[in-house]
Amino acid sequence: MTVRTRVAFGVLGAVQVTLIAGITALSVALPAIRHDLGLTAAEVALVSSAYGIAFAGLLLLGGRIADLYGHRRVLVVGIALFVGGSVVVMVAGNLVVMVGARFVQGMGAAGAAPAAMALLHDVFPDPAARDRARAVWGGLAGIGATSGILLSGVVTSLLSWRWVLVLPVVVAVAAALVASRVVPVGGPVVRARLDVPGAVLATVGLSLVSGGLLETAWLPTGFGVGAVVALVLVERKRAAPLVPRSLLGRWSALGAILVTAGVMASTMFMLSLYFQEVRGFTPLWTAIAFLPFGAVQIVVGARAGAVAERFGIRVVTVTGLLIAAGGVGVLTWIDESSPYVGLPLVGLVVLAVGVALDQ
Repeated sequence: MTVRTRVAFGVLGAVQVTLIAGITALSVALPAIRHDLGLTAAEVALVSSAYGIAFAGLLLLGGRIADLYGHRRVLVVGIALFVGGSVVVMVAGNLVVMVGARFVQGMGAAGAAPAAMALLHDVFPDPAARDRARAVWGGLAGIGATSGILLSGVVTSLLSWRWVLVLPVVVAVAAALVASRVVPVGGPVVRARLDVPGAVLATVGLSLVSGGLLETAWLPTGFGVGAVVALVLVERKRAAPLVPRSLLGRWSALGAILVTAGVMASTMFMLSLYFQEVRGFTPLWTAIAFLPFGAVQIVVGARAGAVAERFGIRVVTVTGLLIAAGGVGVLTWIDESSPYVGLPLVGLVVLAVGVALDQ
């Protein structure tokens, strides 16, 4: 592997870690944000979920735009949107500005993430080397999520929640500058029309499902499911579908990822409030309390591929879902007197094992 290849992979990996860290970077800071902006509990949930809703809802569209207009170009534009949204988050003075900025962050991530992954094909033309790179890539999500939580706790304790995104912004800007020099332009631009019906249905469906599940609002969730079903029917008839037909046959695997990601996000949100507002933890100690979750996820995630090869993807996926459910079940028993080295820690560790197996 050449030095240029290593640097290019490092840049793309840094982008992926930063984008995932953006999801959890405000998690420990939520009580401070709630106090400073005078938000209700529901409004805090909206601040927490706006990034993820935009990220999930626009991801397929972002991937197709990257195919149409060039992977490196969309990578840089996506990073620019993420950075712009992050800067606005840091100076936001009310709910509308905060949620809008978080949504812009998610828009940028939805463009940059698929572009970065697509560029692995150009950075590693050798299939064997590319497979090894993708194996490492799979563990970056756990590193990003853990980094975001730790960053949130440390910076909020030492400075203010408004400084939490400074490091992600610096890393993102540096990655964009270096990417323009060492990352390949990408494969040939696809000469095809944008699948507008598919783009609309995917964006609306995934956004409504993501937002509805996060807010436990069943009406938008139902409409979102309907839009996703319509997406499947429409895409089967398109000559150049937004969603590859091979992907439509993998709904069970995608569903497992959706469930585990949703459980992880909601658990981080609820436990962050529990540790600080019920147990009286400082932001720093809250971040430390989440470290076992991140560490276990990274360690188990690094071995998940080998385990899946030995026992089969279906067996590992089902096992992961059951283990994650067990972890959530343990966490439902905690109360205001539960010692951390007890049910909370056990639940977090068990949940981390299940999530890592399904990712």
